[in-house]
Amino acid sequence: GENIIKKSCFMKWYKGKPLLEVLNAETKGVDYSTKKAKPLRLFVQSVYNDGSKRILLGKIEKGTLKVNDLVFMNISQQKGIVRKIMAGNGSKSVSREGECVGLILESMDLDGIKRGEVITNLHSRPLLIKKIKAGQKFQRTAPNTFMLIE
Repeated sequence: GENIIKKSCFMKWYKGKPLLEVLNAETKGVDYSTKKAKPLRLFVQSVYNDGSKRILLGKIEKGTLKVNDLVFMNISQQKGIVRKIMAGNGSKSVSREGECVGLILESMDLDGIKRGEVITNLHSRPLLIKKIKAGQKFQRTAPNTFMLIE
């Protein structure tokens, strides 16, 4: 294929970047259709004690997280401030979608935080629902067999 790894001399009309360069660009955490930042979604995988500090470990599934961001715990319904983001052997000021991080938060009761907690931006929380109504339709395809229609 042309323009996959490097610009092709056979497609001079194409002014954009090669496909791999576009895919590898530092645009994680951005919705390509609107160019707006995606809302943060970080799932807590573990909680550790480090002396007087509690460290929340998890992976950023969507969005971007920065030091001093206001965050919300969707299960325990708590608010907090990101004071430190740890990744690899050091700390960072910004982490993006796909990164595994350790967080030190302030202004919350961390004893109530457990594995499975969902951390979001304070002002872009997901809608929580208690009920869902769903239905399925089946179509008979042959005697004694059915096909699920989605």
